Amino acid sequence: MLDYLPSLVAFAAAVVALSGAKKTDPAKRGLGRLMRNGWIAIVLAVLALGASAAITRRSHDALAAQVRQQQALRSIAHAELRLSLHTITQWFFSLLGDDGPEARYQLVPPHVFDKERIYAAQSVDIREPLTLFSPPTT
Repeated sequence: MLDYLPSLVAFAAAVVALSGAKKTDPAKRGLGRLMRNGWIAIVLAVLALGASAAITRRSHDALAAQVRQQQALRSIAHAELRLSLHTITQWFFSLLGDDGPEARYQLVPPHVFDKERIYAAQSVDIREPLTLFSPPTT
């Protein structure tokens, strides 16, 4: 209902302004020329402007909060996706020697194309228990 308030007040100001009653006194000057109906029309127009600005601000704040919430959810979803993918790729990090503190934030080992590290990883005999992992894996 409050969303319609500025429109209703502006309509009331227009009705007062368009009514047949006299709004100004030609014998006076400046703002003193305004009679009661003129002042009512101005006050209603200012109220409509204020109410419209307040409602616009409220909807803008609600939209900004919604955008912040979407960004937070997107950030959480990206973190969950990265962690899930890292559980798949963590073995490559270990094999290539890139398993450091920053590794859990990466999806691809930094040295994935380093030939020396690839040759070292290829020399691992998979028939032996791998002590590279804890617990050792066969």
